[in-house]
Amino acid sequence: VGRDIKKTRRDHLVDTLKNLTKIELKEFNSKLTDIELKEDYTHIPRGELERAECVEIATLLISHYGKAYGVEVAISVLKMSMQSLQTAPDWTLFFPSGLISTAKSIPWTRPPYEMHFVDRHREQLIQRVTLVEGVMDKLLGDVLDNEEYQTIKAERTNPMKMRKLYEFTLSWNKYCKDQLYEALKDKCKFLVKDLEEE
Repeated sequence: VGRDIKKTRRDHLVDTLKNLTKIELKEFNSKLTDIELKEDYTHIPRGELERAECVEIATLLISHYGKAYGVEVAISVLKMSMQSLQTAPDWTLFFPSGLISTAKSIPWTRPPYEMHFVDRHREQLIQRVTLVEGVMDKLLGDVLDNEEYQTIKAERTNPMKMRKLYEFTLSWNKYCKDQLYEALKDKCKFLVKDLEEE
């Protein structure tokens, strides 16, 4: 366990990419050059990806996009590439410590699970949560690492902070979302009650 904690995000990206088949990795590289990026970011040149293996791809992601956004891009590309192949790795196994794992592919036609409270009420929570930092304090250490916490805190308004928080939830598993739900119940109980009664 101690060794996992010390792993860098690049190491975990490598671990995830190694779980892909050759066909899946080829599809991943293909989608990486097509994905829509945030403003001021550019695509990794196709030539650099052509013969790149897992280690090189992870290095390119981090060097082009930085640690946090590099992981975010990787998750988005995994979703796109696996949908294209009609399979879906369990990308929800991205933990705040940086641990990234990919489960066996499952058919894209699998019946969807019920949407989580924090996903179902995303827009309302973004607009209506006022004690964002109180919620973040409850998540720090268990769900958010310090880098993520500071990134969210740097946003100017509460809605902007919530939107940034939701960017991280794209990589969360059910446990992490449950912790956010509990934090919201503790800090914004009337809002949660109102949303649950809708």
